[in-house]
Amino acid sequence: MKQIGVFLHPERSTNDYMLSSNGTVIFHPLSAYVEFKRNSIWYLKIEFPIADLHGKELPNEAIFKVDLTYAKNQFFRMIYKEIDRKKNTYTCYCNHVFFDSQKEVIVFDKRSINTNWSGAINTANTIISECSPKNPYHVYGEINGQITTAYWEDYNLIQCLFGTEDNTLINRWEDDVKQYHPTAMFDNFSCYFGDGTKYPESMKPRNIYFSTSSEIEDDSLTETMENTVTGIIPKAYNGYMLPNHEIVKSSKYDQYKIHRIEFRKYDDIKLKEDASEDEKDTAYDTMDQVYTALREAANKDLALEDVPEKTYKLKPVDLPQYKNQRKIIKPNDYIVLVDEKTGVSETKFYIESYKFDLIKETTDSIEVSELR
Repeated sequence: MKQIGVFLHPERSTNDYMLSSNGTVIFHPLSAYVEFKRNSIWYLKIEFPIADLHGKELPNEAIFKVDLTYAKNQFFRMIYKEIDRKKNTYTCYCNHVFFDSQKEVIVFDKRSINTNWSGAINTANTIISECSPKNPYHVYGEINGQITTAYWEDYNLIQCLFGTEDNTLINRWEDDVKQYHPTAMFDNFSCYFGDGTKYPESMKPRNIYFSTSSEIEDDSLTETMENTVTGIIPKAYNGYMLPNHEIVKSSKYDQYKIHRIEFRKYDDIKLKEDASEDEKDTAYDTMDQVYTALREAANKDLALEDVPEKTYKLKPVDLPQYKNQRKIIKPNDYIVLVDEKTGVSETKFYIESYKFDLIKETTDSIEVSELR
């Protein structure tokens, strides 16, 4: 029967002690799963009998230690708990401990100017150091590609890395995101976020193959045009726009029932007279150069955004010979569907989300998006 450990007073224990110890209490969960979501918070939900604590109180910041497919001894800190008086059980909701950093690591005003992805990661680690958090957070990530600038103001660390704001790492270095599809992976207080081929061996992305006809029990498609864009009105730093309210149009501009237009800011496109000394090398001398840069940036975005978004849910067949595939999946792996008759790979997907059952050590369904 599956056993899981919990540290009831982690503030009294060092991280090294918790790694080497089984826990204050060892218990047998009634249910336990981790919900993984790409570049977002990882959650643990766990239910167990109150009696398993042997009369001890379950404090608010208790830490559960579980084994994931790619790394053992991962810490999840309890966010809140529910008590079922009839069943005499606790149900606890926890987040992976790296996400404690959104409470501990706060940015007032920090800039990554004219740098690549790796340089922005260095800035993130400088922010961590300056905040002097209680926990040893560190971010690792290498990509030597796009050069751009990000302004981090009134953010926490998680927002800096992959928040929804315009100036986050994942939004400002969009060329690198399109090329490398970086997926954040966590090993307690360490985050790996960049070119996955440079992660530690157990975290490197792999292709997980499934046959479309015999290994997938069910699949469903969700298709939406909510975020489809066929026309962009680009705006440079200081509000400069194209002459005559020009709209940069994709080749599909007239293909759909409506024109799908939006304004978009490109604050890294600047005239030299508006740029700081650190930005002069990448700024533009004339407005014509700014116009050209705006059109190029908008066309690059349209090439990826002028089609509907498709999200698939795949449910692998529950057969013994395929169980191992489901036991080894991790968040940054790729799912490849193969035509059973021809042996040819049909489609490659990256994983959006899935739940991993810690007791059965398997996953039932996987939400994926087609790799472009």
